Amino acid sequence: MKKKNSVESLKPLAILTTVGMNMVIYPFVMLFIGTKLNEYFGTGDLLSIVLMLLGFIAGFRMMFRTIKGVTNE
Repeated sequence: MKKKNSVESLKPLAILTTVGMNMVIYPFVMLFIGTKLNEYFGTGDLLSIVLMLLGFIAGFRMMFRTIKGVTNE
């Protein structure tokens, strides 16, 4: 039986970690930016909500792109 390369065996874990981090980092960064813009422009919570939703969309988009890239290999 052929022994798997240790790097190759960690690839699924790296992909899951990347997907998880994308789903968390994008919305929080956009929320932070929205909060600072709200303070600057005095718009209440409008920009925070809009930018956080855009962060979720970006996180899902990156998740699908990562999964698509893995399945094409």
